[in-house]
Amino acid sequence: MSQLTSEDSSDMDLTHKYAYISHTSQSLKDSHVIFVSEDKSEVFTVSLRDGVWHRETRMLGEQFGGLDAENVVSAICHKIILGTTTNFLTLVLAGTLTKQLFGAYDGARSFSRENLPFGIQGVQELNWSKQDNELSPLHDAFQKRKREEGEQVVQEKHFDAKGNQLVWMGYLSPFLIVIDRSMMKTAGLVRYHLHSFTSLFRWEQAAFQIFVNVNHPGFVREFRTADPARDMAVVAMVAIRIFTAARQRLTQKLNQGEPAALVEDIKRAAFYHKSVVKESRPEDTAQSVTALVLNKHATTSQKSGPGHLISSKHATSSPHALPSDGHNHHPSISTSTSSSEDTDDDNMSNNSTDQTGQTKKSKKAKKTKKRNKRKKNKTKQEESSGAAAQAKEGGAFDSQSGNSKRNKQKKNKAKQEESSSATAQAKEDGASDSQSRDNKPTPPRQDARQDAPQDADHDITEGLSTALRRVRFSDDLDNAQTSEPAVAEAAAAPGPPIVPKFKFDSMDPRLKCPKPDCRRMTSCWDSAVVICPACGPESYVRYCTKEHLFEDIQRHWVMECEKAKIPGPIDQNTIQDSQIPNRSYVVCQRHNLIERHRQAVYRAMSDSDYFIFNDIDMVDPEITQPTKEQWNAVRGTGRVVLQLVFPNDMTPQSRRRLFDRHILQCLMLGDPLAHASCMTAFQLIREALIISGNWTDEILTYLCMQLAGEWGGFKVPTSFYNVDEVNTMWRNRGLLPMMPTR
Repeated sequence: MSQLTSEDSSDMDLTHKYAYISHTSQSLKDSHVIFVSEDKSEVFTVSLRDGVWHRETRMLGEQFGGLDAENVVSAICHKIILGTTTNFLTLVLAGTLTKQLFGAYDGARSFSRENLPFGIQGVQELNWSKQDNELSPLHDAFQKRKREEGEQVVQEKHFDAKGNQLVWMGYLSPFLIVIDRSMMKTAGLVRYHLHSFTSLFRWEQAAFQIFVNVNHPGFVREFRTADPARDMAVVAMVAIRIFTAARQRLTQKLNQGEPAALVEDIKRAAFYHKSVVKESRPEDTAQSVTALVLNKHATTSQKSGPGHLISSKHATSSPHALPSDGHNHHPSISTSTSSSEDTDDDNMSNNSTDQTGQTKKSKKAKKTKKRNKRKKNKTKQEESSGAAAQAKEGGAFDSQSGNSKRNKQKKNKAKQEESSSATAQAKEDGASDSQSRDNKPTPPRQDARQDAPQDADHDITEGLSTALRRVRFSDDLDNAQTSEPAVAEAAAAPGPPIVPKFKFDSMDPRLKCPKPDCRRMTSCWDSAVVICPACGPESYVRYCTKEHLFEDIQRHWVMECEKAKIPGPIDQNTIQDSQIPNRSYVVCQRHNLIERHRQAVYRAMSDSDYFIFNDIDMVDPEITQPTKEQWNAVRGTGRVVLQLVFPNDMTPQSRRRLFDRHILQCLMLGDPLAHASCMTAFQLIREALIISGNWTDEILTYLCMQLAGEWGGFKVPTSFYNVDEVNTMWRNRGLLPMMPTR
């Protein structure tokens, strides 16, 4: 069994500055710490379940488009700045400790001792203001020495008046760890006093003390380094920073409201659906977390420190220094090495190609000059002959005016010929340039995720979602919207350049069906193509069929909806009336959840007045009591079970007009601002279901689940639960129930 040693820890690069937290409920106990591997290709978690360490490793599938794991995880989790640079192993140990702190936290300042790892005997949160006043002299003395003696002071070992070791860390805000070994010989305990000084962020104000039994098998198993007590201090510091940031983030998430939480849950569920589980299995309780990590993530990098989990250079760097962003840089373009003879041959071929291109350019330029000179001389001769003819005629007014008009026409014609010749010359020069460029060796293409945003036009892609912004454009597609004469005329005309109108028959790649498993090119002349009602006709969003629009409604609402507007002018002749929705999309003014959006889209795309969906069956049938996260992942994905069409007798009092008036208020404002409209609309829905014989307990359940998100938290009153009673009254007496009171 492999164990962590000083050599193991020093072999790992200090490359990690962030941690990731996934909040799956309103409690910290259900939060998870997610790790990204050093090569940013895998995502995994380590947790303790019933005394057994459990590891799950996920790889990014092809559906992520070549993105690295950090970018993907940042979109679905809360990104925490550690305030220091650490290695992967330290981050895993700190994350494992943080996960156990989540479960032991009682909501106050105490932590339960049960299941705390690494021989920890107790964790207590202290009063930050009081501790800050007590430890300020140590901080002031340290800062004074650093100003007087320089940055080399941080490399030294520091001790207080009692002989306790002081560890200074953090580049954003100073963080102090006091290691008290006074009880180590008698009881085997080491007391860690962790404190962060004044900072701009509230979550960074941490004051904790931790007692660790260094003789405990859990501690000995994890820390086999030269100074295990100090290495435990580093792990504890990183864990406390993750814990305090996660606690503050959970409070912010609860204050953001349901829409933000719903979007986060849907994105997280999509990540788990697309990613590939590489390995998920429990480990032996006797195996350490460090061995578990080192077995699966061996590194081949050079040694970076003297044998600690985090080097003193990085750990105690200046608190005012900014973090380096080197780990986020894209890989540079690299070319394969070859022999000197091959390189010389390539250079000679390139030079000869360039010389040939320049010779062609000079010859064509001379020919063009001669041609233009001949045209000018011809024009002058015509003008002189016209003037002589005018003198012979005796200067008659009619002949003079006629000749002047003809002369102007000839001048304009000559100018047009000159501009056309200049345009032809520019085309020939461009062709020769492209030919010379084609003869040059082309370096290997970089990753597609770097080429796409660089080739896309910034003005066109500004404001689009990430998926639409990553589209790659070719020269043919860029010039497909305007003809060559129009471009030449616009270039020759004075004043600001004319922006060509966007045409929906231009085969632009942004007009492909957004459904991920379709991506079929749409056409404005195809009657089956539909426009997303929320995005509107002046957007790039076009679905090949109405069915694909409905099937992709949840993903599109989360990722792209209303984010793909066309900024420039549009050729309205390429927008067909058959593709425009039947009714206007109801814009939300308060709540905007997926259920509300779905009902508004279905109403806009159909002649029916109301739709009832079955979202319950979308949950895994093996889950008897789904959690909120599991339920949020399937919201807005159920199939239509009923469509309601209210009768319209073409009078202002018709049922259809009455329902339209109230359902608009329900979808725009919802409960409680439009509570009266919600009650009236639900009463009309119940009456229609009773008359058609579809008012059942099952339909009532569907409505209760659907209306909460559709009408701004509306709850069906219990007075509507008498399904059998109202059905019997209608069958026996033909009477509909009255509107119940609130």
